[in-house]
Amino acid sequence: MQEKSYSYDRTVHIRLRNCSNLHEDDIEDIISECIRLSNASECTRAMHYFEPHGLSSSSVLSESHLNIHISPEPNQRYVQLDISTCGEYTTPIKIVAYALDEFNPEDANIKYHYLGFDYKKELFPQNLEDFLEQVQQEQIIEKYYIADLRALPAHKQLKDEYRILLKRK
Repeated sequence: MQEKSYSYDRTVHIRLRNCSNLHEDDIEDIISECIRLSNASECTRAMHYFEPHGLSSSSVLSESHLNIHISPEPNQRYVQLDISTCGEYTTPIKIVAYALDEFNPEDANIKYHYLGFDYKKELFPQNLEDFLEQVQQEQIIEKYYIADLRALPAHKQLKDEYRILLKRK
């Protein structure tokens, strides 16, 4: 009898607006720390710097990928960070608090979802309350208040999706 296989695909989309710290000089260290915090392993990284500022970076992970974009447009202090991981041991939600501390945005839109047909329920938030508890455990809301929190309905392969909008206190 064949053992049942599970999907552990987890993705976190982080959109940070009006960041007071863009850290372009430290971005490689920030990317490495995000990968470390999520328990992932980097295979390779590509980076492109815009003039006079801004960048895009993509890291191929053994478990999937991490992308970051810092807007090159003047007066746009915007950071977009996406990490997708597979594997029972990965923890992509852990990069949220770190990204908030590093970039210090006025507001943040965080979306968390997981994909797959079969999954171990104990590895994922089962409802909005579970997701909020996970956010609180990561100390994300110490400097921010929750402006909006919602669970979005499952669609095809998407099991659940949780979205939280944070505003700096």
